[in-house]
Amino acid sequence: MIIRQAEEDDAQQIMALFHIILKEMEVPLLKQADDKKLCKALERSFETPECRKTLAQIIVADVSGKVAGIAFGYPNENEHKVDSLLCRFFPSVGLQKRDSVYDQDDSELPDEWYLDSLVVSPKYRGCGIGTALLKALPKVAHKRNKARIGLDVDVKNTKAEHLYRHLGFKGSSTCLIDAHEYKHLQIAV
Repeated sequence: MIIRQAEEDDAQQIMALFHIILKEMEVPLLKQADDKKLCKALERSFETPECRKTLAQIIVADVSGKVAGIAFGYPNENEHKVDSLLCRFFPSVGLQKRDSVYDQDDSELPDEWYLDSLVVSPKYRGCGIGTALLKALPKVAHKRNKARIGLDVDVKNTKAEHLYRHLGFKGSSTCLIDAHEYKHLQIAV
């Protein structure tokens, strides 16, 4: 397994994994928009350098040339720009213009690199890929001059919360994202 920065050619595989998160979160947009169009628009966003390495960052776990897992995040001050970037291609595929994929309150805290999404392909779960991606994030946060990494974990996802806490993340607050309650966890880097 190699942990590396995502490349433009990874966009389709990234989208397939990101879609898992959208379904688990029961994002209302999935019920409102044509799924194929939504995936195509988001895939186009993931192809952009802004989404992969400037405004946001995506690192992938590469197993024999396959993207087995992704970590997607950004510095807290880029949240609204990243939301706009994710929705940039909606009109070009026939979807209604939006400002964000999610219906949520801001949950990022000052001076944090926010881990928006961490997902491992079901085929590779239990192989340490999530842990490897999480352990690679301090380097990403440092490059963005951030002293902390923050993330939101669904209060019902106790397995993920256990992993985060095992790696040193601590709770600091709760928030609502698309009508689900999440714990906001952070770790100093």
